[in-house]
Amino acid sequence: MPDFTHAPELTFDQLQAWTRGKWELPRRGVAAVVPRHNAVIRGVSQDTREFPAGGLYVALRGQRDGHDFVLAAQNAGAVAAVVAEAWPCHEEITIPLLRVPDTLAALQDLARGWRAACAATTFVGVTGSAGKTTTRSFAQALLSSAGKTGGTFGNFNNDIGLPLSMLAMPGDTRFGVFEIGMNHPGELRPLCDILRPHAGIVTNVGPVHLEFFDSVEAIAVEKAELLRAIPADGFAALDADSPFFDYLKTQLRGACVSVSLGDNVGASWRGTTLATPQGGLRVEGVATPLVSRLAGRHNALNLFFAAALANRLGVSWEAMNAALDTLQLPGMRGEQLHVRGRWIVNDAYNANPMSMRCAIDTFAQQTADWKSRRVVVFGDMRELGDTSEALHRSLGEYVAKSGLRVDALVVVGAHAAWIAEAFCAAGGGAEVLRFADAATAAREVLDWTREGDAVLLKASRGVALERVADALAG
Repeated sequence: MPDFTHAPELTFDQLQAWTRGKWELPRRGVAAVVPRHNAVIRGVSQDTREFPAGGLYVALRGQRDGHDFVLAAQNAGAVAAVVAEAWPCHEEITIPLLRVPDTLAALQDLARGWRAACAATTFVGVTGSAGKTTTRSFAQALLSSAGKTGGTFGNFNNDIGLPLSMLAMPGDTRFGVFEIGMNHPGELRPLCDILRPHAGIVTNVGPVHLEFFDSVEAIAVEKAELLRAIPADGFAALDADSPFFDYLKTQLRGACVSVSLGDNVGASWRGTTLATPQGGLRVEGVATPLVSRLAGRHNALNLFFAAALANRLGVSWEAMNAALDTLQLPGMRGEQLHVRGRWIVNDAYNANPMSMRCAIDTFAQQTADWKSRRVVVFGDMRELGDTSEALHRSLGEYVAKSGLRVDALVVVGAHAAWIAEAFCAAGGGAEVLRFADAATAAREVLDWTREGDAVLLKASRGVALERVADALAG
């Protein structure tokens, strides 16, 4: 949920102007009605379970109809609600209702209105097939050294989450860093229309959501919507080593700040990964390395994007390490835990073929001198469509040939079984354990592992592989 502590105060007149809705004041319980002419709301939410007192409730229609919870929102402290024009008001409702044709469109219009009101804020968009949240977290931390910085909460990066995150941003914010995600064609342009970014980052383009896209090239076209939304006086940070770099650069009207972890002489900045457990980056021409506390080349690249962007926006390289000390690392994204004598790398928030390989490479680096057993727990990668079997099998072969000594490979889910089959066919000599779901795997992995083991957890969000980490933690 967004943090509503510093959410802006919005007037009822602003809400009406931005949504073009019509206020309705229920006649029953007049004494409980907040006077419209001098009332404000602080915080906008569609979720009554963690609702801001004095906030605005938006009744969205989804798997459950949010109109069924207007009374619950009122009881939780809502001072007004956005509802559909035709929704019949219950007798118990006493708060003002803003009637609109489409409540989701109204939520997005509210975000557009607030975006326009924040004329002094520099808005940054972050997208990509992997690494969005980590990169956005890095960027927020680095930019915070130059001024008040806000942005996406959790993984609120879709057509509901982006508006909610923006509406929680204080009006005196200097930098707003928001990630935008998609899993279907055509989803990014409306999000860019809401955000209207001054600058952006495309972390990478890879084989994700192939259930809904014809090719990786089609994903690149969709990701480039962020670049097309940046004005001519804006800029974007891109990976100069990416096979899609040339295409992405052509989609950008503004300046390109390119980074390279190789020897690409054409890049704006070149760097190398810090091969230490703390992780980080050494930038060519910059005296002090940047320490991230997230190991792996992919995390060094994520930091590089954020650092190049922050530097362009006025943050000195010298100030960046101090800013990184304040970084709140996102959970279940390379999170390192020491429990019951076991060392666990919980990277179970989400997964795709790119991030799975990055996780294996990083785990190999982290455990290069590990004396005890190494256990890899992989679950299904979702939304890969007809390519699913081939990509799971390719991953299994990659693990077998990666050079990582795997003492046990645990696979969870029907698709992850292909990982195990390909791993064994490619000569992987580890013990292989197969489970249908995370709950069963959690019990068995707890019994099978022992003190001194290193355990890697990685799967798509729907697998809920964090249950294994919870079981190991007791």
